[in-house]
Amino acid sequence: MLLQTHTSPEVLLRLRAAANSFDGRETVSTLSLPVRMGLDNVFQANGGLLISGWLLDPDSHVQSVRLCCQRAAMRIDDRWTRIDRSDVTDAFTDQPSFRNGLEGGGHGHGFLIFADRLAGGAQAPLHLELTLRDSRRAFLPLTPLRIPARAAVLRQLKSINPTDWALPEIIDRQIVPFLSGSERPLPTVGATLEAGSFDRAGGPPIVVAVGDSEEEDIAPFLGLLALDPETRRAPIALVLTAARFRRQAARIRRLAEFYQLSLRLMSTDAAGDVFDLLEAGARALTRETVVLLAGSLLPHRRGWYGKLAAAHAARKGSIISPTLAYEDHSVRWAGSWPTAEAECPPSARYAGYPLGALAGLKLTQVAAASLDCCILPRESLLLAGGFAAGYLGSGHKGLDLGLRLGRSGTESYWLPSVQMLGSDEASGVTTAATAALVERIDQRMFSIRWAVAPAGETEPTDRASAKRISA
Repeated sequence: MLLQTHTSPEVLLRLRAAANSFDGRETVSTLSLPVRMGLDNVFQANGGLLISGWLLDPDSHVQSVRLCCQRAAMRIDDRWTRIDRSDVTDAFTDQPSFRNGLEGGGHGHGFLIFADRLAGGAQAPLHLELTLRDSRRAFLPLTPLRIPARAAVLRQLKSINPTDWALPEIIDRQIVPFLSGSERPLPTVGATLEAGSFDRAGGPPIVVAVGDSEEEDIAPFLGLLALDPETRRAPIALVLTAARFRRQAARIRRLAEFYQLSLRLMSTDAAGDVFDLLEAGARALTRETVVLLAGSLLPHRRGWYGKLAAAHAARKGSIISPTLAYEDHSVRWAGSWPTAEAECPPSARYAGYPLGALAGLKLTQVAAASLDCCILPRESLLLAGGFAAGYLGSGHKGLDLGLRLGRSGTESYWLPSVQMLGSDEASGVTTAATAALVERIDQRMFSIRWAVAPAGETEPTDRASAKRISA
């Protein structure tokens, strides 16, 4: 005789849930219902996750989607941003179980979500849990790629349509919070190679950053330094990415010896852009004053080094930058000037002017110097904490540090009589569309960081009018 047992609905639900728990396998694709899910990217950086993918559920069978880690979980479908994915529609429109549900519908199957890392340890396995309206569950394991937040976002931007209607929400609710929580390890120098009498050379050392975006052959750049008597005698610290150092160190050393330059080659692994290279080089030196120079810039005339050094000697403790111009001799940067709104970048008053329009102008105090080329006390750079994390491009990143230096009491000047030629730093951006997205995101990051301070606190920007200094 069989025994009959009775139990409450709550116990039955718990038993059913236990039988339908995650065992490490993907089970979404086994559902008999028209529900499918896929992942494009899962990035992990500094305790945060940036997850992108798609969920196809034309008949609304899915009740919720949760991110799970051991016993911790959070719902994410109520906070993710939906993205149009016509490719997903096209891939399933011929399947009978999906055809009726997709007819006349939209393409909003994609999603992007920033989520804080759940408790359970950085190495604990993650998965997504789909709960259906009939209380069944399906699972999708996650394998995060652990890379810096900047690299993760630059990869993600390649798959974002700049004309997507959801772009403002993508930036404000997902990407900016992900970047805001990012951390930046201090860039340090690894291998070094002496290619001249660096320690015996006089004058402030010139820290030159040559990223992977610059052209492979830097012989012409070294030749220009050798043709100028001032820079030929100056100590030069040439900072390269570790990969480029391995490829070209021997050849650069031979060139430096041929040109009789006082050169020290440095490599760094932690570089994200040219400013990280510059900071790594400056931190590795011990001189009181340093000259920072992006490798994408070339001196317009000889004598630039001596003029910068002389101007700085007359105003010790300051930071001084020359005019930056494009190769067509139109002004790219000629001082950053205060604006009325703290969260807005200082204005570039002379941008686009011909260089000739600046003839006769004298040393001028500005809101922020350009870190692409400047002379400054090394200690000021270190006390300010170096360049900030979270920016994708170099423009707002350099401006952010320039303003922080001014806020800490370091006076900033623009020296019109010295000009450097070159284009804007590419910072790993490959297309015009991606560059526009980078600019938009960096502008948002800058606005958040430099919003008006609460009453009683010091304003982050220098609201004083720029002062013209007589020669």
